[in-house]
Amino acid sequence: MKSISISGAGGSVALSGIVLGSTRFGTFTSEELCFSIMDEYYRLGGRTIDTAHHYGKPDGGGVSCSEIVIGRWLAERNLRSEITLITKGCFPLPEEEDRSRVTPECVNEDFEESMECLGVDYADVYFIHRDDESVPVAGIIDALDVFVKQGRIRAIGASNWSVARILEANNYAREHGKTPFSVSQIQWSIASCTPESWGDDGLIFMDEKTLADYQASGIPVMAFSSQARGLFTKYISNPKTAVNPRNEFFFTPENVKKIEAVKKVCDEYGVSPAAVCLAYINSYPIKGGAVALIGSSDIGQLADSMSGKDLTLRPDTIRMLDEA
Repeated sequence: MKSISISGAGGSVALSGIVLGSTRFGTFTSEELCFSIMDEYYRLGGRTIDTAHHYGKPDGGGVSCSEIVIGRWLAERNLRSEITLITKGCFPLPEEEDRSRVTPECVNEDFEESMECLGVDYADVYFIHRDDESVPVAGIIDALDVFVKQGRIRAIGASNWSVARILEANNYAREHGKTPFSVSQIQWSIASCTPESWGDDGLIFMDEKTLADYQASGIPVMAFSSQARGLFTKYISNPKTAVNPRNEFFFTPENVKKIEAVKKVCDEYGVSPAAVCLAYINSYPIKGGAVALIGSSDIGQLADSMSGKDLTLRPDTIRMLDEA
């Protein structure tokens, strides 16, 4: 499988080109099925699993069922040393939407809770899950750096932060001998989307300006909702049942035009829409490199996604998809 490397304390950290997400692990997806999905992902060469302090909390409270299930799998399979384990903290609480959780205190609290749920003593990559631009970067970097210096975090990342804020944080880190952000996580796929259409102004989406910023900065990217929540796969299979509440914000006239382009690529390369979507991210000529996050609710979906783990799209194919 393709992979990229990001900088970490004491060396680089490898990220699989297709990263297994776990938003619904332990809640909508049973533990037994989660184990089967992770087993198959590992068998097919996947070595990076992404979770969060916020995942697997059906009512917004309690502990992360996602982290607990992943921790049990790692322990039972004795695979901790083989998996690049990613988790995230500082996500806003549903009942306290007006209170910022991008604070040093929440970094400390969420990280410790995540380590307990996962049953591990370190994270390969730890992300700040959201941003609050009113909060100075210094306190966040300082709090994360303590865990890095303790050997409990190998690399840090920013999820849904602007490139400008990441660079601000990294400038502070360099000036004060602290650990800089090594990777960013934003929404990116063949389909376009906006905070307005998604209904969440706390998310960052890839657009022309943001792409230019990443090209200039060289920051590696992890793309979430990299398959537009199944829009292309579902629409090409059956247009009548393609749209649902989870992907309707991708169903725009602009993105409908891209469906035919995706189908054309499928026919030319002899692959599925899922494979095209993931190869688009993995093959994109972005300076720092990019990997694609996936979510799978069954083994069939996972197999479809992983069928593109070694697929490379030609530059002219990527341009055609961008221009469609």
